[in-house]
Amino acid sequence: MKCLLVLLLCLSLLNVLPAAAQSEHYTYIDLGDPSKGDWFPQIDAGQVVWEVRQGFNYQIAFYDGTSTSLLTPDESVGSAPQIDAGQVVWQGWDDTDTEIFLYDGTTTIQLTDNDTPDYMPRLDAGQVVWVGSEEIFFYDGTTTLQLTTNDTADTNPQIDAGQVVWLGAENKIFLYDGSTTIELADNALRNTNPQIDAGQVVWESFTDEDSEISFYDGTTTIQLTDNDTFDFRPQIDAGQITWMGSDSLIYLYDGTTTVELATNASPSAAPQIDAGQVVWMGYAGEDIDIFLYDGTTTLQLSDNDIPDVDPQLDAGQVVWVTQAADDTKITLAIPNP
Repeated sequence: MKCLLVLLLCLSLLNVLPAAAQSEHYTYIDLGDPSKGDWFPQIDAGQVVWEVRQGFNYQIAFYDGTSTSLLTPDESVGSAPQIDAGQVVWQGWDDTDTEIFLYDGTTTIQLTDNDTPDYMPRLDAGQVVWVGSEEIFFYDGTTTLQLTTNDTADTNPQIDAGQVVWLGAENKIFLYDGSTTIELADNALRNTNPQIDAGQVVWESFTDEDSEISFYDGTTTIQLTDNDTFDFRPQIDAGQITWMGSDSLIYLYDGTTTVELATNASPSAAPQIDAGQVVWMGYAGEDIDIFLYDGTTTLQLSDNDIPDVDPQLDAGQVVWVTQAADDTKITLAIPNP
């Protein structure tokens, strides 16, 4: 009887049906176990992955659109999950260091097995990029390639459609286009935080006075901003770019012009973009809430007495962390038909 009770408890933890609430425009789903800490959600095609605290370990939780399960064993430690097309990648502890793991929709495979830490994985279309021994590694779906071999630290890789961008020596930005590696930022500025989509790359460039947004359109590099404030955390999708400014505003470059999305004096931060829509977190009088620009108007998705942070966006669906009184939970907002 005791074994049966333990089995039922484990099944309840590994297959959790979420609770839902509805408003005029959105249906809200609470994901995960409210008694545990949930952090760092990522979303793709209605599926969500995040870190969940299990005792002293962090594990990887996966919501497949219907129910939630754990991708990592009870005694393991998993972090930094990413999701794309039903596949999930993360970095996990193997009792010696961190390795890279890939769940392909059915089974989990270990991509690395060495004596040095592998971390910062990113995933796109079954291909994975990560950092190991301060070099950039690329799994193309079959084999693993080492993209860099040098005496300097290479970090912050991002991948899209088989192309990889990263931050390399002397704060320069490098792009692997599938066959060769080119240097995008060859100036004397301190560059950081590159992001890539469809062969286009955006990043931050620090001057002696502030930081500006640089944009490689696939042919040439231009500077999108030129002002007296810090512009940082750029994100790109389909040639459109969003970023946050130290003036507490959120900006959107639509491919031609730049507009202000968050035009209030309250702090706004952490913008994400997908298909012309932008989501961010902003201070709303008493706490931090989630805002969405749907391409025409700005909606406030959350309105409560507790902070909502770290929003992520895909196909109009938004996921974020709700910091409840005793712990954190994952909230998913789905547009009503």
